Amino acid sequence: MEQTTTEITQILICKVKKCRLHVGEEAIEAVAASIRKEVELQGIQRQVEVGFGKCSGLCQYGCVGHRTRDRQSSHSSGRNSRGLYRQKSYPL
Repeated sequence: MEQTTTEITQILICKVKKCRLHVGEEAIEAVAASIRKEVELQGIQRQVEVGFGKCSGLCQYGCVGHRTRDRQSSHSSGRNSRGLYRQKSYPL
């Protein structure tokens, strides 16, 4: 059984209540759309996932976080197992 490991970066835009109130729902949606567009333009959809989430605890009132993980895929079974190993947040 052959296995490969691919590094995946997740970009998470914080969408908890206090971030939505401080920054605004439209601004959060605009940031997500802008990041998704840039990921598509760069052609890196397989390496980067963009979505909404919760910041890592040190909320900056509208933060964008990223976490990087390994995705191991077994070519014979087609199953993926994922493990988180690093995370950081930045204010908008």
